[in-house]
Amino acid sequence: MWKQWLNFVLGILVIIVAYMSASVSMTIVILGVLIALIALWAALEKKA
Repeated sequence: MWKQWLNFVLGILVIIVAYMSASVSMTIVILGVLIALIALWAALEKKA
């Protein structure tokens, strides 16, 4: 359950960062990778 909440919080951070400045593309990429990894981890754990 905590992974889904962490995924939600990181998603909110991506939205906030995207509106703060256009020059933060690397931060958005890193947060996107983290979100994808956590989502994959949660999906694989539920399947097992």
